[in-house]
Amino acid sequence: MRLVLFYTSVLSVLVFLSCNHTESANSSGLPAIVPDPVIRFDLFWDSLEVDSGIIRKDQTLSHLLDNFGIGAGKVATLVANSREVYDVRKMRDGKRWWVAAERDTSEIPVWLIYERNDLDYVVFSLKDTLGARLGSYEVDTIYRSVQGEITTSLYVDFERLGVPTNLAVAMASVYAWTIDFTHVQPGDAFEAYYLRKRVNGKDVGMPTILFCNFNHHGIDLPAYRFDQGDGPDYFDPQGES
Repeated sequence: MRLVLFYTSVLSVLVFLSCNHTESANSSGLPAIVPDPVIRFDLFWDSLEVDSGIIRKDQTLSHLLDNFGIGAGKVATLVANSREVYDVRKMRDGKRWWVAAERDTSEIPVWLIYERNDLDYVVFSLKDTLGARLGSYEVDTIYRSVQGEITTSLYVDFERLGVPTNLAVAMASVYAWTIDFTHVQPGDAFEAYYLRKRVNGKDVGMPTILFCNFNHHGIDLPAYRFDQGDGPDYFDPQGES
């Protein structure tokens, strides 16, 4: 009888603790939120200890990695294994780099990322499998439009409107055989519908004009971008290039 009472008491305590635990866990009424991992360069970035910088003038890959305890022999193997993917002799000063180590180790570097340009980068593996792979940032496409009148020049008026001035270069290219932009006059009007590529919140490359019109001396000169199969070109409403 005492044994039965003992087990009954134990069971009651377990049920009580279980109920209290459940109430405590749900006291906020909200489920626990697990943050999404930060992915960068196709790596779990928030699990790494990262150092970064800029390639200095005359700084080689060997010079850079020597600062992180990676010797010349390992660098030579890395260069040889990576040659078909990326020739490290193309690395240039002023470009960004990141060296990453795993936090749960002795912080020995396991990755080197070199930014080739605004769009592309190289990921070097510094692990046992020394090598490299190419990668590209995610690109957002932004569509924009602009219209206005010439008061001074196409370049100056685009700048006044807060429009990227290389759009003026792109428009001048569209009308290269039609308009001499050194002779545009106040009152001439323009409009353009174009797209920009944006990487990491920054516009990159030249804008691509999809449609534009320039009213020159009272005459409209619309141009539409179209690809007939041998590369994009610009055509008037009659299909003339």
